[in-house]
Amino acid sequence: MSAARASISAAFPIALLGLVACADGAEGPTPGGARIAIAVGALAMPDIDAACYDLRVRGAAGVIGLRGDPALSAADGDTAAICSDRYGSGPAGDIAYVAPCDASAAADLDPALAGTQNEVTLWVDGLYLGPDPEAGGALSPVAGAWQNPCGPSGCDALFTCRENADTAVSFDFTILRQGDTGFFDIVVDFGDIYCASKVDCRQANATPEPGDDPVLRLVSGADGDKLPTVVFAVACSAGLGDEGTTRLYMSDLRIDCDGEDDDLLIPVDQPDRVFAEDPPGVVAQAFVFQGEDNLVADDRVYWNVAVGLQPADDADPFAPVFAATGCVLSASATAAGGDVNVALGGANVAYPYIRAEVPLTDEAGALVCTRHPVNETDALATVYSELDGLPAEIVWEMSMVPEGGVTVSPYVPATPTE
Repeated sequence: MSAARASISAAFPIALLGLVACADGAEGPTPGGARIAIAVGALAMPDIDAACYDLRVRGAAGVIGLRGDPALSAADGDTAAICSDRYGSGPAGDIAYVAPCDASAAADLDPALAGTQNEVTLWVDGLYLGPDPEAGGALSPVAGAWQNPCGPSGCDALFTCRENADTAVSFDFTILRQGDTGFFDIVVDFGDIYCASKVDCRQANATPEPGDDPVLRLVSGADGDKLPTVVFAVACSAGLGDEGTTRLYMSDLRIDCDGEDDDLLIPVDQPDRVFAEDPPGVVAQAFVFQGEDNLVADDRVYWNVAVGLQPADDADPFAPVFAATGCVLSASATAAGGDVNVALGGANVAYPYIRAEVPLTDEAGALVCTRHPVNETDALATVYSELDGLPAEIVWEMSMVPEGGVTVSPYVPATPTE
């Protein structure tokens, strides 16, 4: 995936605000001259001619201003969407726009905060080519899938609406476009960082020969027999020119089963064997593998975990059955070209990360986990963090060391730089 980075900036000329307020389609004045000033910075994405956005401003009494229809794309006739070919420089995807807000006390959405709080919601309507004169001047969607950082609900934030003043609101988000090359099936591009991920419980051969065991078996049990195994793997590279800067961020693995009082956490900070004694529940043993591997790409680091599951009935090697039912493996990981707090700098930053929520066994205890490349289903997918930072379960940071190899330490989120 190639990434597009968009910044809604708080620092642009007041003269520009006045110009945009008078542009065709801009919202009219409100009593007291209270307005919200929106600017979306240039997108670092090639091969687009325009980016379009939908915008809503809301107070306690309801919607104050609305531009565009989040349920309709500009390519399908949403003529009210705010597009960069009209409100910006076009191919760069940037826009500047001013909308009204309501500074009256009756519009306050959060009386606990100082000032009158309104809410702004931004949707990414789409990424487009055109307009094409031969198609009547219409925009056409770019080819290939891309992931909306705001989703169907939009990205929203409270802001203080001030009478006779323009209030600037800052967002920062990343747009991911699907690529078709990869290690572990699909590669995700976090800006300059290329990541691959998978969760596997089955052999690569989808149509095994008679007598072949399709179940992945890598971890040995106490008796030496190979156990059904689930592998969670992440590998990332900062690429050429960024040697020694790739960092991985990861959670512990969690196994949650029906009827269990506590989830089992599998710590991933130390390489090699995880458990000195048999853990309770369905997990028999786990191994962690960490390091750098430059055979595929410069500055690539990896973090893989193999978890051996203890079946209650392994008589049929094609279909092991477990005493634990409804088990789910969950984990989260992300990467950055250096300290992730740099990427999180600024207000209202949504940052992409990989999240696994993979069912392992069904209600009868049968193994249902198969092969899960990233972004094929919701079981392993790239999602976006909340605007207040990465999810709390990401607790470890892996970085390269000058003499070679990697080191892992607790991830301590610092206050992002403004």
